[in-house]
Amino acid sequence: MDNSSKLLGFIDQETYRGSVFASMFYSLSRFLVQFFTGAFYEIEVNYPKNFDPNKSYICVSNHRSLLDPPLIGSSLISNTTFIAKKELFKNKFFATLIYLCSSIYLDRDKPASSSLKIAKNLVNKFNWKLLIFIEGTRSKDEYLGQPQNGAIFLARLCKKPVLPIGISYRKSNISLFKTKVLINIGESYEIDKNQDIDSLSQDCLARIANLCDYKLLEEADSK
Repeated sequence: MDNSSKLLGFIDQETYRGSVFASMFYSLSRFLVQFFTGAFYEIEVNYPKNFDPNKSYICVSNHRSLLDPPLIGSSLISNTTFIAKKELFKNKFFATLIYLCSSIYLDRDKPASSSLKIAKNLVNKFNWKLLIFIEGTRSKDEYLGQPQNGAIFLARLCKKPVLPIGISYRKSNISLFKTKVLINIGESYEIDKNQDIDSLSQDCLARIANLCDYKLLEEADSK
């Protein structure tokens, strides 16, 4: 069991995530995110024709802000879990909150098999979506960071299609006091099992680049 299971002593993570309470908390969180962010952000979400809100995907996005997980999670409509780096669990209040959101604790230096097992169970057994940020950390300029292979590894492990997502932050056209958040959800696709993981990760990042305002780093190198 991962370290975040110690936060709520009366129930372990796997039991909680398979319960109706986890789904109820996700629905409540989704409502609260949409309600409170609506006051400060103009949010637009675009869905592809083949998007099935009740289907399980490995959702792969770029990463710009701490708001990305709740904003993208609320846009995916049905239960969505997140890969959360261990640093996010240092604050007990915040750790408990993301625990209740069914986030999966991950020590990137020492990834535990238990974390991968929890991710696989949520996706395959409970039909949750799994959101992971392909850059591994937030990018802060006009370029996307280098892709990490974790997203493609999980797609192979869970045998699920990849759902590329691009999130962009812009000036709002309707209010001086709001920021526009554009979330473009791309067409889902099956990964090629015979292709090497580095190439698959680069391909996924290129798909995401087509869905957001930010460029591939190689475009900067070519100038």
